[in-house]
Amino acid sequence: MEPSTDLTDAPLPMLASLPAPNEPLPLKTGNFKVEFTEQHLCLDAELVGELAWRRKPGPRFELVIRSFPTGLFRPMFCTVLDVDGSRVECAVVHVNISRRFGEQPVLRCELRLRGTTDFGDPSRMRRVTFGLVNFGQYIGSFLRANDGGGWAGRLVLEGGGWRCTLDGRRDLGEVVKQLGREGGFAITHAGCLERVDSSDFSVADMQAALDALYVLLSFARGHSVSFVMLSGEDDAGTPRWWRWHIPSVDDWSDPVTWFDEQRPHQLSPIFETLVTRSIDPGWRDAVQLAVYWYVLSLQTTSTSDAAVVLAFTGLDLVGWFRLVELEKIHSSAAFDTLDAAERLRRLLLHISVDVQMPAGLSRVAQHAATEGWADGPAALAVLRNSAVHPKRRARIFDAPDPVRWDACTLATWYLELALLALLDHRGVYINRIEHLTSHGLEYVPWATADDIRASEEP
Repeated sequence: MEPSTDLTDAPLPMLASLPAPNEPLPLKTGNFKVEFTEQHLCLDAELVGELAWRRKPGPRFELVIRSFPTGLFRPMFCTVLDVDGSRVECAVVHVNISRRFGEQPVLRCELRLRGTTDFGDPSRMRRVTFGLVNFGQYIGSFLRANDGGGWAGRLVLEGGGWRCTLDGRRDLGEVVKQLGREGGFAITHAGCLERVDSSDFSVADMQAALDALYVLLSFARGHSVSFVMLSGEDDAGTPRWWRWHIPSVDDWSDPVTWFDEQRPHQLSPIFETLVTRSIDPGWRDAVQLAVYWYVLSLQTTSTSDAAVVLAFTGLDLVGWFRLVELEKIHSSAAFDTLDAAERLRRLLLHISVDVQMPAGLSRVAQHAATEGWADGPAALAVLRNSAVHPKRRARIFDAPDPVRWDACTLATWYLELALLALLDHRGVYINRIEHLTSHGLEYVPWATADDIRASEEP
């Protein structure tokens, strides 16, 4: 499916005011009451609040207090801001008292948000807008710029009665280059979440869709993304609710994943699966945890042994959940009696994945033949068990570094396929093994002829 070239869509308004990478975003400025609960004091303060990225990402506040009692502050303590009628709990992380000759001392301190704070009325909204942190590039539908040009930045996902619109910023290519050089964080996209039928919804209604979006985009990106600057509007565009929170997001990285940036529309059916099936807590928790292990394995690829252990942990989870709990192909007692290699082998065969050692991983294939490892699951089980079991630890060093790097690629490939199968993806993906020598785009192994025809329809 090719992106539309009709430059009729205007970008989401948030794109017009996004800061450069690692630059703070203003939150709140003004005079506020500050409560020091341990001292039973409430003082006036000048506040400048921003969403900051350095050190630990999250809302940060600079307070200036011009009248305060002596001995108020200790090195570490907590305080409460009264902002728009809501209590905002903060930790005081830095205090400085300055005095000019002949003037009263001035106290300046830095506060950091301790947890999530919601403002306004969360009961009835028409749409929620947000900034998406550290997602990557894709070729979407075109957006119209004020100068008459445009860029292919829009992706629309629908599922479970929800529609999510994601607009990449026009300068995303330069932003990605800067993040590649410097690392850190940037709001790469603006987002809007709304009901397909344009009906009102509450924050509680929205949360499942937002959680599904987080899992999907983190799985596609290969590291944890985050949503910031969440703001709910009514049908007239008037803000009714907004949220401050500490974003859980990984520092910028650019790992190879299964996601093909030229076909981002393939995320929409997966979004639907995530939203509709998340009503089952067991299914939701299994997917979230498996994606967590997947992302963690990609963030530790500098250590191949750790990546194999983490990916194998995710595979063990998916295998148990799918074959025992979801489809009840094995009883828990019977599945428990199988060794690690056989459990993995049965999962892969169930989703039509060839368990023989891939030809593209020649180094681990040759080592497996020498060691007598029967197939891919057997090789991974030996290396994983050698890394985690104290009595077998010497065996991990029997395999040379290139063999362990190949094993890392194999384990990650298996986990990607296991997750894509659990999410019922039936289109194309990037095979990371084939990607070593080519683009690697191919259909998932379980795709039928009907699936292929449907995906090729205009």
